[in-house]
Amino acid sequence: MEARCVQCSKLIRGNLLKYHSKYIHKTEVFNYSCAYSSCSRTFNTWKSLQQHNKKMHSTLFEENELQIESSNQIQLENVTNNNIQQLLTDNIIQPSSYNINANEKLLDSNFALKIAVKLYGDVKLSRKHATKIFKLFEATVNSDIFNSLHSLISQFTNNSQVHDMLQKFIDLQSSFSQLNSEYKVLKKLREMNLLIDPECITFGFRQENSYKSINHIKSTGSFISLTKTLKLFLEKPTILEQTISYIENLQHEEKISNIMQTQFRKLKSSKHNKFVLPLFLYEDDFECGNALGSHAGVYKMSGIYISLPFLPPVFRSQLQNIFLLQIAHSDDIKQYSSKIVYRRIIEELNSLATNGVLIETNGNTLHILFQLTLIVGDNLGLNSILGFTKSFNSNYFCRFCTETKVNSTKSCKVNSSLLRNKIKYEIDIRKNDISQTGIKERCVFNDVNNFHVTENYCADIMHDLFEGVCSYDIGLILHHIIFIQKLFTLNTANFRIKHFDYGNEKNKPPLLTEINLKACHIKMSAAEMKCFILNVSLLFGDLIPQNSHFWKLYILLRQIVCIALQSTISESDITLIDKLITQHHILYVKLFKETLKPKHHNMLHYAHIMKTVGPLVHIWSMRFEAKHSLLKVASHTSCNRQNLPLTIATKHQLYMCKLLFNLESKEKPIIYEKSDTCTECSVTELEHIDISNFDEIQYVIIENIKYKHDLIIKISSDDVPTYGSIRKIFKENLRNSEKFNFIFIFQILKCVKKDNHLQSYAVKRTQEHILVKYDSLLFFEPRNCITMSNGQLYIAYDNHIR
Repeated sequence: MEARCVQCSKLIRGNLLKYHSKYIHKTEVFNYSCAYSSCSRTFNTWKSLQQHNKKMHSTLFEENELQIESSNQIQLENVTNNNIQQLLTDNIIQPSSYNINANEKLLDSNFALKIAVKLYGDVKLSRKHATKIFKLFEATVNSDIFNSLHSLISQFTNNSQVHDMLQKFIDLQSSFSQLNSEYKVLKKLREMNLLIDPECITFGFRQENSYKSINHIKSTGSFISLTKTLKLFLEKPTILEQTISYIENLQHEEKISNIMQTQFRKLKSSKHNKFVLPLFLYEDDFECGNALGSHAGVYKMSGIYISLPFLPPVFRSQLQNIFLLQIAHSDDIKQYSSKIVYRRIIEELNSLATNGVLIETNGNTLHILFQLTLIVGDNLGLNSILGFTKSFNSNYFCRFCTETKVNSTKSCKVNSSLLRNKIKYEIDIRKNDISQTGIKERCVFNDVNNFHVTENYCADIMHDLFEGVCSYDIGLILHHIIFIQKLFTLNTANFRIKHFDYGNEKNKPPLLTEINLKACHIKMSAAEMKCFILNVSLLFGDLIPQNSHFWKLYILLRQIVCIALQSTISESDITLIDKLITQHHILYVKLFKETLKPKHHNMLHYAHIMKTVGPLVHIWSMRFEAKHSLLKVASHTSCNRQNLPLTIATKHQLYMCKLLFNLESKEKPIIYEKSDTCTECSVTELEHIDISNFDEIQYVIIENIKYKHDLIIKISSDDVPTYGSIRKIFKENLRNSEKFNFIFIFQILKCVKKDNHLQSYAVKRTQEHILVKYDSLLFFEPRNCITMSNGQLYIAYDNHIR
């Protein structure tokens, strides 16, 4: 049956009309017009046209179908190959508009595997549904439509390139058939050395009562070989080269930004003549079920991760570079002894410290040893895994010293004579009295080569500060200012919190509640508290008297937080934070008549920890807890609870396959958008540059930071810093290069004065402009410029300036 093309009025067989419109007119079919000249009706669907012809033109419809069929047979018999080739060239396929080479990647032999890896590696998608979706892909590629088109094209052309493409399409169909089950996909990934299967480890047996019988059930966990993981990861292109280059550059820096620069790390590796790299181990529990449901705790998991502190920051900050080492039920961890639970981990760590890993890259083989340097985590997790008391109300709760609970509530400085060491530790172990030593059991990780629990200098500022001391301090300060001194109301505070400009910050603090504030408590997440504590000075500073001792306590706390968050530190920073913490504790006790809590005591050890292992922000729990969310999602997508650790571990390894499959160690993509209109620019620096080689753009996203008009960036780091507001952004056009050069035109913001009360610089806009290339920027993080009630512009301190 025919239909009439509404654009060229030609009669076309209806089932080919959509191809005629697509390839001849470059449009889609939106309606079908009746082919009979006496009828001018149109229809939205092909089926409607068929029904119309059968009803209104039934006689003509049957005769026409027979004529068309016989006519087509006669035409095909009389047409030669040359005529067919000419017909295709003139009317169907224009070779100039179809670039075969440009579409070869679509028929890549690995195309099916790429789809399979993406589906099975998606933590939001169960393996069962991944299999179903992949089979839909297979059915589509092998459908009758594709086979018919394949046969049609192969009959109507002798072009060798087209035949090569058709052969690739056949191979593609075959590749989908070879991966149409989970077993085949996993087998292929193992053959390509991309999948590291979790190893099932047995801790023991537990009894479960069932109907009229008692069953003995295995208590199992899943372990993933760290040796295989490190080898697979470091052998990926340029990963090791960039890492070694980064480590070499660290040796020339004066400030400490990595544990690789510290004497502590050098002592750990001094016994080896080979290349030794540090490892961090982290353990924490997370809930896979409903934490408030009737089965809360049943599916609580204990996850152990390994991070690589020697990686460049661009890799170290990524969650996929935190590797899962072991996962098990939390109840099993508590039931069985530490030697049983951590036996496989200790064996692996000793093997890495003694035998190391042979890394083959660029035709070279490098022998690298790996040393467990720190075990990190929150306070409860660390005390548990290291064998100390789990109760922070016990007499000796601190894992760094033997200060008593009573003395710690009023002590504002560390008593160096009470610090734990190897000799004192052995004496305490022999006492075997937790009430006198604070040690529950000998730490099993002392069996790891060149590791001892008393040298595990780790503090978690996430829980100590942002979920601890900051909450205590700010709750008491705001309670006193709002309800006792009545300097402003709770409504005023919430109005300012709600409408404050937090810039690019995603974790904005929630509004305060009267119930919590009257209880001297603030309920926020660690990320929200971090944002809040850094902005309180501009939120409420103009409402607070200059001589307020409560405000002085906040300023001391903010300065401590700023140093703790620094990614690079100096000797002066270490000395200063020790002094600030002492002043803070003395003032806290004096103002509120409160005793110091265990988290206050932990802060006293910050200076020594920073001096030993470097910046505190590199050993906090924030990134590890973010890793929990990945495993939680993996557990939620599966209905299988028979062996949940294995289910989660397998899904995590498939997720790692997806990342490693295309891992090229490339920089993150740069995203930008060109400006519709190019405006004139009178900056004198542009006179020396051929502006025709640059395009003006609206914004650019580099390393997840979006640079746009009016964004504030710190330009210089003098005693009085200089800030700039972006007025224009230009992209340089580089031929035959994948790299981009960006130029920012800044309007200078001049600092008028330092305002320590507001912990900010007062600035004013000038008419001066400056041109800065992106590669020449000293600072990259955007800053907020806040207009206070008096009309003055302020930019908050980004460090501990006093």
